[in-house]
Amino acid sequence: MSPGITSLPDQDFMPDYHQTLQEKTYVHNVTILVVLTFGGVLPVDLMKAGGAIEMAVEVVRQSILPEVYTNYYMVRRKGFVDCYEDENHASFLMTRYAFRDAVARGDPPVGLIVGPACTKSLESMGHIATDMRAPIMTSQGASLTFDDKTIFKTVTRTGVTVKTLSRFAFEFLDLHGYVNVAIIYDDLFSFFSVLGSMLYRALYYRQDVRMNPMDLPYRNISDYSPYLYRASNNSRVFFILADAQSLRTIMLTAFDLGMTNGDYVFLTCVWYKEKYWGDYTYRNSDERDEEARQAYRTLLVFRERPMTPTQNETATGPQDFAQAQSRVKSIAWNRYGYGFDNNEDVSSAVWELYEGILLWARALNETISEGEDPKNGTRVTQRMWNRQVQGINGTLAIDANGDRNCSYALLDMSPSSGIFKEVFVYDGRGQPSRWIRTVDWGSGRERAPPNEPKCGYRNDKLLCFLRTEENNHVYTAVGAVGGAVVLLLLGALLVYRKYRTEQALHDTWWRASYSDIKPLDNTVSRSRRMASPFSEEPDLGLKKVTVARYQDRMVMVKTITHKIEMNRHFLVYVSKVSSININADVRLVSLSSAKVNIFF
Repeated sequence: MSPGITSLPDQDFMPDYHQTLQEKTYVHNVTILVVLTFGGVLPVDLMKAGGAIEMAVEVVRQSILPEVYTNYYMVRRKGFVDCYEDENHASFLMTRYAFRDAVARGDPPVGLIVGPACTKSLESMGHIATDMRAPIMTSQGASLTFDDKTIFKTVTRTGVTVKTLSRFAFEFLDLHGYVNVAIIYDDLFSFFSVLGSMLYRALYYRQDVRMNPMDLPYRNISDYSPYLYRASNNSRVFFILADAQSLRTIMLTAFDLGMTNGDYVFLTCVWYKEKYWGDYTYRNSDERDEEARQAYRTLLVFRERPMTPTQNETATGPQDFAQAQSRVKSIAWNRYGYGFDNNEDVSSAVWELYEGILLWARALNETISEGEDPKNGTRVTQRMWNRQVQGINGTLAIDANGDRNCSYALLDMSPSSGIFKEVFVYDGRGQPSRWIRTVDWGSGRERAPPNEPKCGYRNDKLLCFLRTEENNHVYTAVGAVGGAVVLLLLGALLVYRKYRTEQALHDTWWRASYSDIKPLDNTVSRSRRMASPFSEEPDLGLKKVTVARYQDRMVMVKTITHKIEMNRHFLVYVSKVSSININADVRLVSLSSAKVNIFF
């Protein structure tokens, strides 16, 4: 039960520390400015994180910067407890203190800004901090916007980012050939809104592999089936980014739609255990727990994984993690009025703020030791980057771009116990990823479902449609109709060929008039007169013609004296003879029925 504290502590965590200003000369004076919400809602709200921040300041004062006077000051606006309420007001609070209140209070200049937790606030504060040359450190700000350090030159992120998450997600998707991915996310939940939109952007603009993501944000809905239907028309891999209760509702909807039989893959992200988004379990103590358990067999969870210490790394601060947890909870209760639940731990995001403050203190100490200007926040920031130290909950490794190299694990629910366990592990320090155990894809499936089903996302490929059992009658009917059509076409073709053949036989192309034959004088033999059996034909005076002109062509003439019947058998014979080419110059040209002459 909360002691009813509704405002920030008005006294320093170490009240006697400020008296040392009268007794000791410091080489440098600096203020750590903390800009966070105050209401116990967000993961790094001051009610939850205030104790860890004050513990970090204690370590800085006593161990890392004993020769530097380190002041800290916390600002917040009453009633602002979530990101959509906060928006850009944090920038106003920061600038008001840095340029007005700090001077009026006689506080040292701001040397480090801790926070904020919200993307829009961090974006505006990041621009101002860069102009101020003041380091700004946060365990939030997962957006890809802050990857560009040519703009956000003094921003250091000690928590998870979409940049590092997408690397792990790409590795998992590539292993199974997944390029079509649907992203369904709560657009009114600030954390999931940023995560969903940025993950879509990372997939869409991926350089090495062409991805086909589908962006499906939703707001204030209770029926998720239209979104699942739309997603199924494009993909079989769904990222579901929502709080725990909404996720369970979506998974039960997928169960009702028959999507949890192993043909689909559902993915979600749970950075760490945090009351802010709920307990990601299928159990809700209702009549649908068993159905939810079956649905969750197809759910895979991306989660931040603490890095293990490497050699030569030493921890700074409390060595006993359980003792540190207990102390943070005690400070939260006594100074900030927040009571942690019995099963509620201090989140990783809070410890990442703690570790970030210590990282800054080491960088400032090195800057002073090297004789450089400690007020040059840009230089101090550069010393915070591209290094790793042992933190209170694992290794804190910051890359050359000022972002944490996070380790992740992919979790799958054990069918026997119903508990999510690690199956695939990604190390952010460049170590190869490794499989711990095989994935249960649901319904006894041993292999991951394909990127696209054989029959397509909408089951509309023609061959698959005809082969389905329920459409066997359609297949049979189409086959029968098709066979009948083929037979009719063959019959029609035979009739047509017969008709064309008879028409060609009765064609009179071969009939020639005897009068059209013009004998050539130098090729005519007059040894004897050739009598014609047809008196009606004119007598050309030809005895034996061997060469003549017919229709402007030179022809050879062969005379047949015996009678020929002009019947079908003869016509077929003539047709065949006319199609024979002995060579390019010899073929049947025509027949004359006066004296039966054949012209070649």
